[in-house]
Amino acid sequence: MRQRPRARKDTSTAFAIGGMETFSIDRALTTISTPQRKGFALLYIVYIVFLIYYEEYKMKQWLSILVLVAATAELIAQPGGIESIGWKDLAARVHNHEVVRQAVIAKTLKSGLLAFELGWKGPKINLTPSLQYSDPEDTMTHTQTALGADLIIPLGATVAEREKKIQAREAFDLSDAELKAAYGQAYVDLFSLYLAAYLAQEAVTLATVEAELARLKADTTRQKVTQGLLPFSEQTDAESEYQAAAEKVIQSRLDLRLAWLNLAYAADLETPQPGRMQSGQLSSGDPVGMVPLFEAPDFLSIVKDIPQPGRLMALAKSNSTAVTAQRQKLDRARREISYQSSLEFDFIPKITYATPDISASLGYSTANTWVTAGSSWNIYKNEKLSNGSSQPPDHALTLSLGISVAISGVSASERQALTAAAELEERKLAYIEETLDLQIRTRYAAFLKSRDSVAEAERADQAARETAHIAQARGRIGQLSPEDEAANKVLLERAAYNLKKARTGLVLAYYGVIAAANAWDIVGLPFGNK
Repeated sequence: MRQRPRARKDTSTAFAIGGMETFSIDRALTTISTPQRKGFALLYIVYIVFLIYYEEYKMKQWLSILVLVAATAELIAQPGGIESIGWKDLAARVHNHEVVRQAVIAKTLKSGLLAFELGWKGPKINLTPSLQYSDPEDTMTHTQTALGADLIIPLGATVAEREKKIQAREAFDLSDAELKAAYGQAYVDLFSLYLAAYLAQEAVTLATVEAELARLKADTTRQKVTQGLLPFSEQTDAESEYQAAAEKVIQSRLDLRLAWLNLAYAADLETPQPGRMQSGQLSSGDPVGMVPLFEAPDFLSIVKDIPQPGRLMALAKSNSTAVTAQRQKLDRARREISYQSSLEFDFIPKITYATPDISASLGYSTANTWVTAGSSWNIYKNEKLSNGSSQPPDHALTLSLGISVAISGVSASERQALTAAAELEERKLAYIEETLDLQIRTRYAAFLKSRDSVAEAERADQAARETAHIAQARGRIGQLSPEDEAANKVLLERAAYNLKKARTGLVLAYYGVIAAANAWDIVGLPFGNK
């Protein structure tokens, strides 16, 4: 069954009291977590019921009842499923990633082929019926019917069969390494998509705060233009900035929706259909209204101590699927040379016991490593026509030894071609290993750069917080305008967003180094190399 995350429904309940500002229950409750929202709504219901009962609520009773209904709706609008998604929820679904599924099927296939090659093929039976005709008087006459049978029992394997077993074992080992690499790739892919969705969610918050600042600037500019303090061109510029900021909010909300769809597809999660909520009712059409909340990852616990590049290079040469596959090709080329450089001998000892009507034999082939038990019977024999023909000796025992030697040999040009093929595979292996070394050095340098970027982002975030304390102090004495307050919020949100983005880059750079070495045991993943 696919997990169906609960979409964010548009359950906001807003009302105005006289000329006062519009109040939204949903706006107040969405600033805290889901368990806190439920507890808050329940306490709020009890509080309102208490005030209505004792008639101590100075507002009209219908307003109290409306607030009660709004809080109750917030409490009961929590169906089965989840409102938020954390990374742990998705990490448990790595096995549903398409890359992992294909790797599992490939390993199952290679396992079956290996079992077939290693298994005993069983004996073979050859039947040879024969009919004999003769024409002593110019008339073709049936003289004899015989039946021969050979039972071939394989005791070992030929050179070709041994090569098939070796290649089947290599294919299985490679598929096992590819499965582990697929788990790592799926893990990083899902985590990257989750971080992209989380950053897109934070980008919506930042864009909203920036749009509010642009709106305040546009309002202030409009008032000054009306008073004749600024030219109309300033209002045009302010409105253009506000329009661009508003468009950025719309785009960021769409980016969040697309990031969620990409993540849900990769993790094999169902998403609400566009235009409809899970209850079957038409939704508001807001892309963000169909996206769950993404919990902040624990960045500090993810990045651990990482080995030096030299150790990572050694791990890469041991664990890389590309290196493993190329080594198998090199070994295969070298085996081909060894097969051609040795002479092919086949010794066939055989013992035969024969009577006039039946014979039996037992032989062995050193090249094919099989035992052959044979027998033949005379089913029908025309005694009149057979008297003149030569008769087999009665109760005869025959010992024979056959020797087969391949005298064709291997030409010098063919041996040279095989040697060149092995040399080519060896150079390919060296190139792959050098490429891995360069890739690890590059990604390790990117990891160090990302770590420095996090330090700089932390410094900027701390500076923004100190500036916010100054702004709060000015606000307490009435020296902070609404525009300055909005600008301070933008500064805080932008610094926080940049810090999250820098930490995200650090985590991705960290996993990039681990993926290059295919050393998932370093990060403690259960499917890593043992």
